[in-house]
Amino acid sequence: MRCTQPNKVWKGFHDNPMTHSEAHYLMTIYDLQKARAADLVTALNIAAPTVSQALKALVKKGWIIQNEDKSFSLMAERAPIVAQIETNKALLMDLFVTQLGLSKEIADRDSCKIEHLLSPEAAAALEKFLHKQHGHKAKSGGLPVLS
Repeated sequence: MRCTQPNKVWKGFHDNPMTHSEAHYLMTIYDLQKARAADLVTALNIAAPTVSQALKALVKKGWIIQNEDKSFSLMAERAPIVAQIETNKALLMDLFVTQLGLSKEIADRDSCKIEHLLSPEAAAALEKFLHKQHGHKAKSGGLPVLS
């Protein structure tokens, strides 16, 4: 089935508040709580100049702040957005592995591509569906964690 309004959808895609790579920087900073550029170089396996450039852009966009000790932290009001991306990742991984039977490697690769693009409505519906499939009362959190 084709998209009913392809131009509107694709234009909306470009309105996304962050790029794929920015989502990875933000999730890593979120996980570390305070991250130095060197931590991100190691965690993301990206060259130092690239990390430096990305951090400057994220500060300019208002996603992160640079602390007095030169580390970086997520802006407090942005943390829930990044937490939702991590939840989206877990939901998609669960769907792909437990419901569709994909390997964890394929599930990880494909969920990584869309974790930051999933709408709040789709994430809520997916969470409700997965709780029902797992026989749990639908509530926030509590899905099986994939190791």
